[in-house]
Amino acid sequence: VVFQRRVHAQVMDYLENGIPERPARFIKALQNYYHTPELTAEQFPWPEALN
Repeated sequence: VVFQRRVHAQVMDYLENGIPERPARFIKALQNYYHTPELTAEQFPWPEALN
């Protein structure tokens, strides 16, 4: 659970402050290929919500 919280916190930080350039390019390529929407905080629920 501690690991999940840390990962969630890092994802939220990236969404608020920007994803580093290289991973952002990879994410964009995947979004274009799979026709998925931009990443939002709503797509990443708190770990407790996953149980």
